[in-house]
Amino acid sequence: SEITAIGRTMAALPLSPALGRMVIEAQRMGCLDEIVSIAACLSADRDPFVLPPPTADGVNLDKARKAVNELRKQFSDKNSDFIVLLNVFREYAKRPWRERETWCRRNYLSIRTLEEIVAIRRDLVDALRDFARSDDDNDENRATPRGPDAPRSPRRLSSSADYDTINRCVLAGHVQNVCVAAGKYDYLAVGKHSVYLHP
Repeated sequence: SEITAIGRTMAALPLSPALGRMVIEAQRMGCLDEIVSIAACLSADRDPFVLPPPTADGVNLDKARKAVNELRKQFSDKNSDFIVLLNVFREYAKRPWRERETWCRRNYLSIRTLEEIVAIRRDLVDALRDFARSDDDNDENRATPRGPDAPRSPRRLSSSADYDTINRCVLAGHVQNVCVAAGKYDYLAVGKHSVYLHP
């Protein structure tokens, strides 16, 4: 069977299919800047949050976790855990280079992971721009007009502060993880599989 226009776009992006689908939806919904940052965060090898190192007097791990959780609250958002990653990335990116290491240490964040996210995001933006150029060339040679649902390549990253729109784009890429409540602790996943949450 023939690959769809969405499939061709997803194949051109250096992302997993789920994250690629998020980016395509973000193009359509006008929040590409935010979704590119979230996709870069989700593509990194590690979570940017780290536990503080044990002190000489042997600070206990539970206290360390509580300290990290308290600091995470400054980035938290009631709308989505994905927005937390976006907030962390934005705060990091807006700081001058000389302040980043101190800021990371103070907030129990890994500068190595955040620099990896910066590099992934840069590569993704470059891939989107390259795709836009090749798509323009293909448009000139296209025998049949492009369908209305075919994704358009961005010339610049769009930005929207609408969290519902951002969450819809994330959901478009993670449809397989959607569950519907079927009881107090049980949910129905895609394919009517039962999923149970530990109380």
